Amino acid sequence: MKWLVKELLGYRMILKDTYELPQIHDKWETIYRDNPIGDRLNDRVLSDALKTLEVPNNSLFLDAGCGVGDHSIRLCRFGLRGVGIDISETILQRAQERAKKAGVGSEHLTFRNGCLDALPFADGSFDLVHCRGVLMHIPDWQVALKELCRVVKPRGSLIVFENNSRSVEIKLVKLLRLVRKSQYKTKITYGGIEDWSTQYGQPYVGRVANHKSLQAEMETYGLKLIGKRAVTIIDIGRVPASVRNYLIQLNGLYYRSRLPVYFGMGTIFMARKTS
Repeated sequence: MKWLVKELLGYRMILKDTYELPQIHDKWETIYRDNPIGDRLNDRVLSDALKTLEVPNNSLFLDAGCGVGDHSIRLCRFGLRGVGIDISETILQRAQERAKKAGVGSEHLTFRNGCLDALPFADGSFDLVHCRGVLMHIPDWQVALKELCRVVKPRGSLIVFENNSRSVEIKLVKLLRLVRKSQYKTKITYGGIEDWSTQYGQPYVGRVANHKSLQAEMETYGLKLIGKRAVTIIDIGRVPASVRNYLIQLNGLYYRSRLPVYFGMGTIFMARKTS
């Protein structure tokens, strides 16, 4: 298949066309956005992370892979100001419209088109870098993570949200695939379990992270893990819309209970640059 050849040629070539497709963003927005129950959980998770990292009011943030700007706007509501960056020019138009509708002006939030593996910012530009559910869709995630760490100021903070290759959900998925043929080309890598497929005719990758590898790479790039918490037990994208709210409530209970990270799926990593 043509996209398997492209797999060797780098993140931007693989994903630029993929993430310009509005259908992909429509699907994500339907699942993950504009749900009051989900919004309350996201508010709490981000609020807790900012408190853990002691991020000062009016800090400058970068929301890396901002998509429609949902988390960028949320960060502004917590008293920060910043920049959202995304590979998709299509989705940035939606982000700007969403920010305007939310009453967040350009003096608090701007958006830029760019790739995470070559960020157009100087070293140490941001007090906080936030990256939720994005590294999992980047083939060369180590390069992207290095860039995220590079633009964090000394003593600045990094928040990364990634899934967990050792979670209960992934164990169940593995069992299911023993009895049902998968549509994915699965690869076991240093970074975790990668599932390659095509979405609307374009190459697409989703990775469930190896947490030890992710943490080791952060440390290599000068960041110390301050804390991590399991946010979800099961990804809400796995279930029909009719039961999604019940699963969000279950995930919220799991998060509030501070149950072991080992069992959970979505995990938030909170780190600080040591110098």
